Amino acid sequence: MTQTRVPFNQIVKNQLPDYVRDEFPLLGEFLSQYYLAQEFQGAPLDLLQNIDRYIKLNSNSNVIRSTTLRSDITETDTTITCRNTNGFPDEYGLIRIDNEIITYTGKNAFSFTGCIRGFQGYSKSTKGDNFVFADTDSTTHKKDAEIENLSVDFLTQFFKKAKHQFLPGFEDRTLSDKINKNLFVKQSKDFYTSKGTDQSFKILFKAIFGEDVEVIKPSENLIAPSQSLYKITNDMIVEPISGNVMDIEGYTMYQNTFGTLIEKAYAPIVDVERIIVGGASTDYYKVSFDANYSRDVQFQGAEYGSFVAHPKTKIIGDYTTSSKTFDVDSTVGFPTSGELVVTYDDRTTGIVSYTSKSLTQFYGVTDITNTISDNSVVGINTFATVTLNDDTVVSMRIVNVLTDYHVGEQVGWVKGKPYYGPYHIHRGRKMVGAKHISSPHDYIYDTKEASLNNVGEFDAAVATSGDTSYSNSISGATNIVSSTSSSSSGSSGGGSSGGSSGGSSGSSGGSSGGGGGGYGY
Repeated sequence: MTQTRVPFNQIVKNQLPDYVRDEFPLLGEFLSQYYLAQEFQGAPLDLLQNIDRYIKLNSNSNVIRSTTLRSDITETDTTITCRNTNGFPDEYGLIRIDNEIITYTGKNAFSFTGCIRGFQGYSKSTKGDNFVFADTDSTTHKKDAEIENLSVDFLTQFFKKAKHQFLPGFEDRTLSDKINKNLFVKQSKDFYTSKGTDQSFKILFKAIFGEDVEVIKPSENLIAPSQSLYKITNDMIVEPISGNVMDIEGYTMYQNTFGTLIEKAYAPIVDVERIIVGGASTDYYKVSFDANYSRDVQFQGAEYGSFVAHPKTKIIGDYTTSSKTFDVDSTVGFPTSGELVVTYDDRTTGIVSYTSKSLTQFYGVTDITNTISDNSVVGINTFATVTLNDDTVVSMRIVNVLTDYHVGEQVGWVKGKPYYGPYHIHRGRKMVGAKHISSPHDYIYDTKEASLNNVGEFDAAVATSGDTSYSNSISGATNIVSSTSSSSSGSSGGGSSGGSSGGSSGSSGGSSGGGGGGYGY
């Protein structure tokens, strides 16, 4: 790193009085060497004097970690040629080739000069951030051997701290050297707010693997049959706030503008389905819009504009009417200031205001009228709405991610409803829940018809140590997604085969049959 501040080792000789220099001529040289050992890049005094620079992303994000030898070297060579010395300290840097640590007094574009071989110094850091120092011996090294830049390890630790603050989920992942890490971290908010879009997947793969990818959606490559029953829909998951969501089919849903986060959008609703989410404290619904064709750039199918997920987070700790600050999981996606919708302990909702925020806190909170408990959900003060014929307004929050409840791909059907939650396999049949338990729980069928035809049938099988049961918990990010559906669907797979299996089991074992019943033990 280029130094613009004058190192003390270069001026310490001139700070001594004349009589000291006359009586102790070597003292100035001794002090100069001492401070030189304390001021090279990464040394204690260097960190103290330049900490304000090192913590900046411009300094610690795009460091050069290594280069390679251009030719073989012996154990006595003091000049080491390499592919490039960019990113290495100009003098007294630490490098490691194989197991040998080396320091040098200077460098040019393609070599390190004045090398001191078999040096003693910093070797590595452990998981507990403990530094390991080692004595090494001079030895020979072959062409193309890696030359590690030990002088930048402390910068990588600063960058790791920055990732913890700005890139949740990337803390322990290595970003590709093919991207500008400095710019990626600074623009991380744009990445998180685009979560679930094609562009976000492209950015993710570029950031981690350094590769350009193409997102392929099978629904965009299907040949639409010439029948009126075939349809393409845009689907999204909503959480009810007020009113009955099942009543909104055939009406138009509106999304109003909210600052710079959300733009106006509306679309006619062609289908509404309640989804079963294991462990959820509220109901969720899948709302579908017609997406068969696009009339112009503003319309995707029958949808005007773009519906987007409404940011929400969870409260950490308990709060009263005198509280002025909220601690939350994350404020990513929320405006710098504004209003929040909160749920009080008496299950009523209210609107509170805040004046500013950090990554995990809202500041200047006012208008709290009741107590708020730990783990309560808060969101921005806006909803998607549908007005019914009797002027009843149904309000909904568009959900971005339901990872708390393990919602992802549809597993099957339960009692005529699509099921998205965790499941396990018991005696060859899918059942609700991640583990098999002795109390009754539902079977999962491959078709809606099969799940309705077998409602109420009973299976008295009890899990034993000899059962070959296993579980599969579906977890993932549920966003506004495109899907294709057809009103004509055949029954196949687990529904019919489960019935057959249940029947044969019943004939041989008495009460363990039931023709693929709706409940099991």
